[in-house]
Amino acid sequence: MRKLLLAGAALLAAAGTVANAEEQALPGADGNSCLEWPAAMAAARIHHPDASLVEIFDGLMALQLIEVVNKVPPQSAFEGDHAALFFKPDADQFLVVIGKGDCARTVVELPASIFAQMVGQPV
Repeated sequence: MRKLLLAGAALLAAAGTVANAEEQALPGADGNSCLEWPAAMAAARIHHPDASLVEIFDGLMALQLIEVVNKVPPQSAFEGDHAALFFKPDADQFLVVIGKGDCARTVVELPASIFAQMVGQPV
């Protein structure tokens, strides 16, 4: 699944697929504070109880996922070295929690259709 996701991510980056990404600050986080990674994971689960954790990515895999998130319109410049991917089936959305070091500051909501397009499934 990981290889399939990353292969699709490369296709998305190359194709420049237009989609709407929605950024949220994590609950309790502001631009100057750090929400520790375990607390961010708990907050994501509390504030999105219908979301289930798909995978936690570290290192190169996280960088590749964050690169995909950054290319989805509106383009962004998130940085991190780990990311968590959640799926919300009722909303047909993915949540990506992006963190760096022990901190997480951002959750990005992406339509599931983005990932469906990446793996060649009809939308």
